[in-house]
Amino acid sequence: MRDGDSQMEGLPPKCPNCGSAMEPGSVAAESLVGGAKWHKARSTLALGGEKIGDYTTGGMVWFDGYRCVKCRILLMRY
Repeated sequence: MRDGDSQMEGLPPKCPNCGSAMEPGSVAAESLVGGAKWHKARSTLALGGEKIGDYTTGGMVWFDGYRCVKCRILLMRY
């Protein structure tokens, strides 16, 4: 999510595990260098990876999505 963007629209999806309605919200991560990246496997220095989010002027990366508090599952767009 970029500065000023809104939440994902529509009704909250159901949790794929328990079927409960998921809670809308955002995940915020600090990233002053390179933004957020997807890695197929963990590495010590987290080098490489596919860029999936740019950082804002404050050095934050935002992802809108939903969570199931009960099952601890996140559903996000990037």
